[in-house]
Amino acid sequence: QNCLSCHNRFNREGRFSLQTHGDLMEGGDGGQVIVPEEADESRLLQMVEGFLEPLMPQDGALLEEEIDILRFSSRANSAFARVVFPAPEGDERTNINPRRA
Repeated sequence: QNCLSCHNRFNREGRFSLQTHGDLMEGGDGGQVIVPEEADESRLLQMVEGFLEPLMPQDGALLEEEIDILRFSSRANSAFARVVFPAPEGDERTNINPRRA
């Protein structure tokens, strides 16, 4: 809800989308944003925790619980991201079934 308004397939701020797992793993202008199994190295987490600019989201901080979900996703080799950022119905760019993640 905080991220997708600016980082989706149609409005790719920083040429980065969080709409699907594939988009997430693709990264953006700054390169890779999730480092599987290395939460502390993930640019996405560094930006939402305030350690790396630009700070995200730009309109206010995430709740600690929301940051914990992102951290867990990275530590779980991004498998959980498939559930957090599932592919839309009929998406041909990925064959991920979020129910099996």
